[in-house]
Amino acid sequence: MRLYFASLQVKDKHMRKLVTSLKKAGLEVSITAKGHVRVVNKNTNKQVVVSSNRTRDRRTVLEIHKDLRSVGFDAKAEGISIG
Repeated sequence: MRLYFASLQVKDKHMRKLVTSLKKAGLEVSITAKGHVRVVNKNTNKQVVVSSNRTRDRRTVLEIHKDLRSVGFDAKAEGISIG
């Protein structure tokens, strides 16, 4: 139930799509109190917090891709556009 509400709390359309694809990939996704997306890979015990505010900024999108790769999710290979 908590994972369902995680995608509803994110305001940006691209980040909502990203959250749903992260959940489909088997990663645990939650929303912090400040509105950031926390992604946890239970297999490797790695965690990353991704900003959900400015996906129009190119540098931010590249940082999101880098952070997600460190957790084990390649958004570019999955064909997911963040920004």
